[in-house]
Order: sequence, then C-alpha cells, then structure tokens
Amino acid sequence: MIQWLSSDQVAQINAYQVAAFGGINGIRDAGALESAVFSPRNSHAYMGTGLFECAALYAERISRSQAFLDGNKRTGLHAALLFLAANGQRVAADPDLEDLMMALTVEALGVADFAVILKSRVVPRQA
Repeated sequence: MIQWLSSDQVAQINAYQVAAFGGINGIRDAGALESAVFSPRNSHAYMGTGLFECAALYAERISRSQAFLDGNKRTGLHAALLFLAANGQRVAADPDLEDLMMALTVEALGVADFAVILKSRVVPRQA
C-alpha cells in the first residue's frame, strides 16, 4: 500500500525548508496546496501512475503551484524524496537534483524524465 503525503505534512516540509535555508514562512494558497498534494494520488488511481512518477508529480505540482510564500521548489523536491523514503526507496544525495528541480519547474524537463532520474539515483537497501 502506498503511503501518500498530506497537505499538513507538505506544509511542515515547507516550514522546515524556510527555517533551515531562509525565506518567508506561510501558505499563499491553501487550495493550490491541496490540489498539488492530491494530484499524484489521483494520477495513480485513475491512470496507474507508478511510484517514481508520483514522486516526480509531487515535485512538479508543489513547485509550480506556488502555494507557499517561499521555498516552493525546495519543498517540492523534499516532498518527492520523503514520499519515496516512506515507500521504501531512498534516493542518494546529489547536488544536481537542485538544478534538475529548476528544470522541472520551468518545464525544461518533463515529469517522466524527472521520474527516471529519481529512479536512477535509488540507493540499494542494506541487509
């Protein structure tokens, strides 16, 4: 069973990102946040979207929704990574993910391509 993120969890991710790296704390548009957070679950239910594609959708929808006053891209990336971790997939730390996240946000990189990149950076489980 897939463990989905809630709007409250994503808001907590944003609050942490802003506290750690700076910016203005707060939600600009609660409806946009709710829509962005529900999108991967909806895509999975109706289109059969896989785990990594759902993670990429979290990243893309949260960053592009501009639901937060600040830290939308950081929040989107970390939501995607935490979603994967909650579902047993740990992605290796990679400074390139920040640039890739920017490319995803400005539509220079597609959701499917971002999903492939995330999957390629999964760290095998240790026994």
